[in-house]
Amino acid sequence: MNLCYNNCMEKITNTQFTLPFSQISAKDLILVGGKGANLGEMTQGGLPVPDGFCLTTSAFKAFMADFAGAHDMYAQLTSIQTDDLDMVRQVGQTVRQNLANIPIPHDVKTSILSAWHDMGTEHAYAVRSSATAEDLPSASFAGQQDTYLNIKGEASLLEHVRKCWISLFTDRAILYRAKNNFPHRDVHLSVVVQRMIFPDISGIMFTADPVTGHRKIVSIDASYGLGEALVSGIVSADLYKVDKRNQAIVEIKVADKKLAIRPKPDGGTYQEKLGDDLCHAQVLNDEQIRALVKFGTRIEAHYGCPQDIEWCMEGTDIYMVQTRPITSLFPLPKPPPSDGSLHVYLSFNHIQVMTDPISPMGISILQLLIPFGKEKFPMHYNPYFVPVGGRAYIDLSAILQLPIFNRLYPEVVAAIVDPLMGQPIRDVIDREEFRCGRHNPEIRASVGRVAKWLLPIFVKTMARTWIQKPDGIVNRVEQYLDQKLESIHQHMSKPQTLAERLKVPQYFLGEMLLDILFKFLPAIISGILSQNIIRRMFSNYITPIEVISLAQGLSGNATTEMDLSVGDLADTARQSPKLVKYLLNTDARTILENMESLPDGQTFAQAWHAFLEKYGMRGPSEIDIARPCWRDNAESLLQVVLGNLQHGESGTHRKHHQRLVVEREKMGARLVENVQHGMFGKIKSKIAQRLVRNISNYMVIREHPKFFIIHLLDLTKKVIIEAAEVLHAQDRLDNVSDVWYLEFLELIFVVEHPHKEIRSVIAKRKTDYIRYHNMIPPRIMTSDGEIPMVKHSRENIPIINHGEILVAPFTDPGWTPLFINAVGLVMEVGGLMTHGSVVAREYGIPAVVGVLNCTKLIKTGQRIRVHGDLGYVEILGQ
Repeated sequence: MNLCYNNCMEKITNTQFTLPFSQISAKDLILVGGKGANLGEMTQGGLPVPDGFCLTTSAFKAFMADFAGAHDMYAQLTSIQTDDLDMVRQVGQTVRQNLANIPIPHDVKTSILSAWHDMGTEHAYAVRSSATAEDLPSASFAGQQDTYLNIKGEASLLEHVRKCWISLFTDRAILYRAKNNFPHRDVHLSVVVQRMIFPDISGIMFTADPVTGHRKIVSIDASYGLGEALVSGIVSADLYKVDKRNQAIVEIKVADKKLAIRPKPDGGTYQEKLGDDLCHAQVLNDEQIRALVKFGTRIEAHYGCPQDIEWCMEGTDIYMVQTRPITSLFPLPKPPPSDGSLHVYLSFNHIQVMTDPISPMGISILQLLIPFGKEKFPMHYNPYFVPVGGRAYIDLSAILQLPIFNRLYPEVVAAIVDPLMGQPIRDVIDREEFRCGRHNPEIRASVGRVAKWLLPIFVKTMARTWIQKPDGIVNRVEQYLDQKLESIHQHMSKPQTLAERLKVPQYFLGEMLLDILFKFLPAIISGILSQNIIRRMFSNYITPIEVISLAQGLSGNATTEMDLSVGDLADTARQSPKLVKYLLNTDARTILENMESLPDGQTFAQAWHAFLEKYGMRGPSEIDIARPCWRDNAESLLQVVLGNLQHGESGTHRKHHQRLVVEREKMGARLVENVQHGMFGKIKSKIAQRLVRNISNYMVIREHPKFFIIHLLDLTKKVIIEAAEVLHAQDRLDNVSDVWYLEFLELIFVVEHPHKEIRSVIAKRKTDYIRYHNMIPPRIMTSDGEIPMVKHSRENIPIINHGEILVAPFTDPGWTPLFINAVGLVMEVGGLMTHGSVVAREYGIPAVVGVLNCTKLIKTGQRIRVHGDLGYVEILGQ
C-alpha cells in the first residue's frame, strides 16, 4: 500500500491537489478513492459519464495536517466499541465540531478553484465523497459519507468540499469502519466534483439480481427526478428485470411514485409531488430498459464482476453516474461447471446443521472424505464437493437428472434433512434449462457414474429391509470400526518422514469411507425406510407421533451413550456434597485448571479424564477439523455438567432413558398385536414385526459412521498440528494455527518443498474467512448464483438450565449435552433425521425444526409452547 502511494505521488506536484476524470484510472485508488477511480475508469472506457474532477487524498491530508488534535482524535476513534452508541455519538460530534473550524489550506483552495474554472463556473455541480476504502469488492461503504447536489458558486463549492471531508466522521461512517475492521487512520477521503445532470429519470441498475443472486438477471430501479432520492430511499421506484442472455424483460413492477426530487435554479433541491398521470405510469419503455442493460453488461465486463450502477437520463441521453461492485452477493461455485448446463448445489453445512464457515483445511478434508464420484481417484478432492463462501456445497445435478431421483429427492430431503430445502430444489429441476442438461454428454457421463454406485446401495437396502437379519448389527459395526481404527493407528505409528505420515490419513480419508458406507449405509436407510413404511402401511393402527416413538430409547447409539455418560459425570460429582458446593461456586476455567486438586474430587477427576479419553475428540461444529474439541477446551462440556448439578437428581437421566426403552418396546408390541386382526392379519403382523426390528437395530448405528469419522479426523488433526509445529519452527508459519488456512494436499506439498512461500496465501484466506462469517449461506443455490429461498442467521452456543427450551440455529453432537436440561427444542435448520430431531426423540422432548429466524423472533426469557406434534411454536403472552 505504501509503495503504491509513493508511486502515485510522483505524478502530483506539491501544489496539484486535483485530477480530472480523464487522467484517472483504477490504479489511482489510493489518491481518489473508490468512487473517483471508478468514474475515471468509466470515462477512459468511453462510457457516457458527466465531466468532473477529484480532489485527491493529498488535499484531505493537507487539511488534516492543520488539525493539531489529529493524533488524539484517531486514538479516541480507535478505542470505540461498536456496541457503545453513546460513545460513538459523543466522539463523532466532537470530531466534526473541531474539523468545522479548520480553514482549507491556501494551496488546496487554489487548486480546487483552478479545476472548477477549467470545468466551467456556470455549471451546477454534485459534490460527493470518495473514500479510499469505498466501493471495494469486499466492502462498498455505500452511503457512509455525504453527497451534496446542485452546488453553485465558489463559496458554496468550498463549503461543501469541507463538509464532504468532515462526513468521513459521521456516526454511521465511524461505526461502519469499526464493524468492518478498517483502521480509521488508514481511510482517507477524496472529493468528487461532477457536473450536474438535471435528469428527467434516474435510477440504479444491478447487473446481478441483488435479491436472488442470479448473475444472469439485470435488476433496474427507475423513478423520476434526481437519483439521490432513490438511493436514500425517499422515493419509490419501478422495478424491471432483464435476462442478459437474450435481453428478455422477465419482470415489470410499476410503483406508486408519489414524489420526485428536483434541482432548484439557484442551487439546492426540492421535493415535487407527482400527479396521477406520472404516479402510476411506467417510467421506462422497453427500448430504454434494453439500452441500460447494454451499458450495464459492458461495465460488468470491464470490471469482471457484478456492478451496482447509478444512472440517469436527460431527455434521450443516458449517463452513467457511478458504479461499484455488488458486495452482498454470495460467491459463485468455483470452478464453474464446464458443461454449460445449469447446476444445482445443496449446502452440506445445512445437512450437518452447522452453518458457520469451515476452514480451508476443514473443507479440503471433507473433499477427500466424501467418496461418491471419485472412485477412480480416491486420494483426490471430490469434484462434486465444492467450497463456496467458506461453506461446502454438493453438486446434485447428476443425481437429479435421474428420473427416479428427480421425483423423489426433493421430498426425501424435505422430510429427512430440512423441510425448507425440498421446494427450492423442485423449483430448479422443473426448469427447462435444467432439464436440458440431461442431454449434455458430460452430465450423461456423471449420471452413469452416480447410477453405478446408487444401484448397489438400493439393492442392499432392500435386502436389509426384507431378507437379512437385523439382530446383532450393532456389535458387528462396532467390531468392524474398532478394527479399522486399530489399522490406522498401526500405519501411523510406523517410522516415516513427516510427508509420509501426512499421506497415511490422506489414504484412509480417501479410501475408507466408501467401504464403510457401502457396508452400513443400506442398514441406516433401511431403518428410516421402515419407519416410513409403518407410517403409510399401518396408519389405521398407529399415529405419526407413535411411529416416531419406535425410534427412541435406542441403547447403543453413539450419541445417546455419550449423553448418558455426561449425566454419569454429574452423578459421580454428587457423591461428594463438598465437591458439588465447590463446583457450583467456582468458574469453569478455574475448575479445569485445578482438576487434579479438586476438594474431595479424585473420583470425579478420574471419571472426567476417562470421559475425555473416549469422547474428547468431539465438540461443537466438529465437522470442521480446525475447531477446538473438548480435549482442547472443555468449558462448554463442564457447563453442562454444572447445569445438571443445579437441577436434577442422581440417576434421573438413566431412568428417563430406560422409560423410553420400555415405551418403545410396548409401542412395537402393541402395533404387532393390533395388526393381527382382520384380513391378512398374520401377514401384516409379520411385516410389522420385521419393520419394528429393523428400526430397533438399524437406527442404533445411525451415528456410528460419523463417530468413526470424528476419530479419523482426530488422528489426522494430530499429524497436521505436528506438521504445523515443524513449519512454525522453520519460520514458514507465523502461528501454528495458521495451518488451518492451508488445504490438506497443499500442506503435504509445502512439507515436501521447503522453499514454497505460503504466507501470502494464508493472509488472503484469513481475510476471506473473516468476510465469509458475515455472509448468510443459502441452503440451495444454482451455478448462476441464484438462491431460490430465504436465508437465516446464527448465534453462539447457549447455556441451558433445567426446564428451559433450547432455541438454536442448529445443533450437532457438540450440542447434545445441552439436551440433558432442555425440555424442548426449536431450530432454524433441520429435518426429521437431522441431529437435533433425533436427539429430541431420544430424550422424549418436543421439537419443531425449520423455523426461520427463530433465534431473532424468540428472545431469552420469553415463555413459549412447543407443539411438537403439530409442528409450530406458540409465543405466550402475546
